Amino acid sequence: MTRATIAFAVLIAACGGKAAPPSPPQNKAPESTQPAATVEPVSSSSVEGVMARMESFVTRMCGCPDRACAELVQKDMTDWSVAIAKSSKPMAKPTDAMMTQMTELGTRYAECMTTIYSAAP
Repeated sequence: MTRATIAFAVLIAACGGKAAPPSPPQNKAPESTQPAATVEPVSSSSVEGVMARMESFVTRMCGCPDRACAELVQKDMTDWSVAIAKSSKPMAKPTDAMMTQMTELGTRYAECMTTIYSAAP
């Protein structure tokens, strides 16, 4: 499985196959109580490393108190996914169990993001 395929699968799973509702226009940069994480280059070509990073995005998203925080986490995850797709390192094919776990992580991420975006601004 190519890195681009895995990155795409992670993004689709994370979004639950649905686009997030558009955010209202803002006149200033969003503020959040949770700092943005630095998107580090992928240091490992392991599927386990990808799953660990995905778990960290789920933890961050589910810990967000507001939409601004969720937008920062989503941006970080998108930047990370693009970095994976651009990486030339080959990645092993994930097992069926790993794909199930990635899907579960994506579902949790999407549920937390939906809860935040559904709340009144």
